[in-house]
Amino acid sequence: MEISINPQKNYELRINNKIRLKGKIKVYKEDTVTYLDYGHISSMYDRDTIYIQNSGNAMNPYWHFKECDIKYIRLAKMK
Repeated sequence: MEISINPQKNYELRINNKIRLKGKIKVYKEDTVTYLDYGHISSMYDRDTIYIQNSGNAMNPYWHFKECDIKYIRLAKMK
């Protein structure tokens, strides 16, 4: 999984080199935490890493990326 975000806040999210999602990202802050909103998916941003909760629980079931079988996805900036 890979995500690219340009200075105009447009993003492309790719899985296996195929574009899965794209659009305009919304950035908002609560206290010292920065959140990124991709429409129906939100994530937390800290320094050079994006954290996405991929699946819910029994009370709130969802699964964003069925290709990934983990609950939390961590995307670190490539150096």
